[in-house]
Amino acid sequence: MSPGLDAAEARADKQMPQTPAVILRRVARVANDNGRVAVQCSDGFEISLTRLVGKNLKTGDEIAAAQASDSGSADEVLIHRPGAHGADIYHACIGCAAQPKPDRRGEMFVRVEVASGQLGINFIHVPCHAIRDYFFAADRTSPWRYQPPLYRLLYTTFDSTFADLRLTYRVRRMELELAHATKSELATLERAYNIVVDPHLRAFTTS
Repeated sequence: MSPGLDAAEARADKQMPQTPAVILRRVARVANDNGRVAVQCSDGFEISLTRLVGKNLKTGDEIAAAQASDSGSADEVLIHRPGAHGADIYHACIGCAAQPKPDRRGEMFVRVEVASGQLGINFIHVPCHAIRDYFFAADRTSPWRYQPPLYRLLYTTFDSTFADLRLTYRVRRMELELAHATKSELATLERAYNIVVDPHLRAFTTS
């Protein structure tokens, strides 16, 4: 997910709350439309989604969306899969985030405010491990315990200077480009560099 801190995508741990503002429509058709995803519902309702959100949508799903007046696309989307527990997806712009705290199971989470929500959802709870995996994992396709060492990706060591890091990153990126690396591989390298080159993040990085 690329929106960074301006948006959040969270999978619900519990059954989706039913509020008066949420109107669920069954998805009848999903099609690509010039880089976006065009959605047509069984009641005739149509909405345009970004590929980030639309790639998670399938025919038969249920969707609630708040359409932006200026662009015609949906800024707030709730996707519900009937019969699939814990598979709901919520996408929205977020505002303030509270300090992490433990839930009833002792797992840490962050309570995040939904900015200008129109679907009756005011807050979302994001597990701390989801934030960690999104922002601080070099390879988002691998579980945390299998993350490649950041300095190994850059072909350097923990005691490298910032000048050395810049040089090794540029050399390694050039090598990957010459080897026709995928966009995912290049993104993994760039993410590793962005983490270790930040002084505050580097202080907590040992591999």
